[in-house]
Amino acid sequence: MIFNSLIIILFHPSAVRIFEEMQLLEAFGIGFLAATVLAAIFFVLTTFF
Repeated sequence: MIFNSLIIILFHPSAVRIFEEMQLLEAFGIGFLAATVLAAIFFVLTTFF
């Protein structure tokens, strides 16, 4: 629930426009993807072990 609203906030059109203007959208996307993967791995480990 919190994660979904976070995605909506991060990928809001105005936020995307700001990131494009700062030319950080690509780096931010890669960092966000890496953080999401790490969070998923951590969640799985804490849930099942």
